[in-house]
Amino acid sequence: MSVVLENALIEGRFWLPRRQEIEIRRTGSWLDYPARGIIRGRWEICCYEVNKGIPASYFTGPEIVMAPSAERTLHPFPFVGHILDSLPPDVRAVTDEDVKKVQEEARALVRAQALARSRSFAFSARHVSDIARFNRVEGLGLGSGFLQRVGAGSAVAASGRYGFSDNQFKGRGALEYRTGAGSSLILAAERQYRDVSDEQETSLVRNTIAAQEFGSDYTDTYDAQALSLSGSVARLGWRPSFELAYERHEPLAVHTRPANGSLEPTIPALSLHESRLTVGLDRGATLTFAGYELGAHLSVSAIRRASPANSQPGDFLRPSLELDLQKPFGSTRLLFHTIAAGVFSGDTLPAQHLVYLGGPTSGPGYDFHEFVGRGGVSQRIEYRFLAPFFGIPLGRFGRAPGTVTLAPFATTVWIDRSADFKPSRQGWYPGVGLGALTLFDVLRLDVARGLRNGRWTFSVDIGRDFWSVL
Repeated sequence: MSVVLENALIEGRFWLPRRQEIEIRRTGSWLDYPARGIIRGRWEICCYEVNKGIPASYFTGPEIVMAPSAERTLHPFPFVGHILDSLPPDVRAVTDEDVKKVQEEARALVRAQALARSRSFAFSARHVSDIARFNRVEGLGLGSGFLQRVGAGSAVAASGRYGFSDNQFKGRGALEYRTGAGSSLILAAERQYRDVSDEQETSLVRNTIAAQEFGSDYTDTYDAQALSLSGSVARLGWRPSFELAYERHEPLAVHTRPANGSLEPTIPALSLHESRLTVGLDRGATLTFAGYELGAHLSVSAIRRASPANSQPGDFLRPSLELDLQKPFGSTRLLFHTIAAGVFSGDTLPAQHLVYLGGPTSGPGYDFHEFVGRGGVSQRIEYRFLAPFFGIPLGRFGRAPGTVTLAPFATTVWIDRSADFKPSRQGWYPGVGLGALTLFDVLRLDVARGLRNGRWTFSVDIGRDFWSVL
C-alpha cells in the first residue's frame, strides 16, 4: 500500500491539500498472472474560497483588518528565507522522485521474498489475449501457460496457444533466473506469430473484437521459430538488456473470415534463417530537466541472414527509438511521443524487417501500415485538459466524475524508400485530431484527419496504460 499526500500554497498564505492518492495492490498465491488486483483512489482539490461568506454577526468586538499599505511598508514583518528553510539541516522535503524510490524499494523486497521460495505449479499468462484472441491468421486462438518456481530466483515457464483456423500450435518454453531487484537471465525456445509493428497500434482486446466482427485486423505477423538467450540489469537508472537469438522465419496466410467485411492479405514475409544480436537501453518515466518526465527505449539489432531458397546471405543493422516526454501543468498535461526506426543495408531486405507506420497510434488519419519503408519517424504532440461532462452512473459503484479529459493532438509521419508491395509513399504526412478519455480514463475515443492524401478516421479503444496486461 502506498499513500501520497500533497499540499499547495493557496493565496500565498495557506498550505491546504491539493492532491491525495492511495494505492493498494493485492496478489493471489495460486496464479502467476502479471495483472494484479489494484485498488486506487485519487482526489484532486481545487477552487478554494478562503474566509469568504462568513456573516459579520459571527464576530464580536473590534474588527481586525489589515494595516494600511504605507504602514506595512514602514514596519514589515521580518520574514527571512523560505518556508522550507526552517527544516532542520538533516531533514528535507519529500519529492515525487523520493516517493518513486520508496515504492521501487518496497517492490524489490516483496519480489525478492517471492522469488526466494519455491512453490507448486501455478497458471500464468503475460496478457489477457494469451488466453483468448482472434486474428486473420489463427482465427480463434485459445491458450494459457504455467510457471514453476524452484527457489533462489529460478523458474521454469511454458505457455502455448492453438489456432482453430490455421490448426497450428504456438508456444514458448523458458528457464528463467530473476533477482529481487529485477535483473534477469532467460534461455528460451519458442514459436510465435510475431508482429512487425515497431509500436502496437491498438490493444489486443480491441483488435480481437474488430477483426472478428468487422474484418479490421491491425496486426501484420509472420511465423518466427527461435532459440534465444536474453538478459537485463536493473537498478542502474537506464536498464541495459541483450538478446542473442537464432531464428527461422516463414510467411503466413489468411485462414478465416470475419462476421462482416473482408480481411486484408498478410505481408509477403521472406522464408529465411537468421542470427540476431540485440542490445537495448530502457528508462522508466522519471523526472528530468524543466519538470519533464522522460521514458525511453533504444535498441539496435545486428542481423545476419541466409535464405534457404537462394542461399544469399545478408547483413544489416536495425536501430529503433521510442521516446515519451510529458510535462504536467496542474491538472493539464503536455505529451510528446516519438517513434523512429531504420534499416542500414545494401541488400534486398525481407518484408518482416522493414519499418511499418500508420494507424491510430503512429499515424492517425491514415490507413493501418500505410507507410512501409527502410526508414521512418512518427511524432505526436498532445495536450490533455479536463472539461465538464455528465457523470456516468456505475450502479452500486457510484458515478464516474462529471469531467472528461480532452486531448487535441497533431502528428506527422516521415517515410523513406517505400516498399514495393505497398503504394508508394515518400516524405512527410501530417495529421490532426481530437481524443477524449472518459470512465476514469479507461476508455478513449479519437477522431483524426490526415492532411496529405489522408482521410477521416475514428477509433474507440481502452486507454493505453492498460495495454500491457491486455
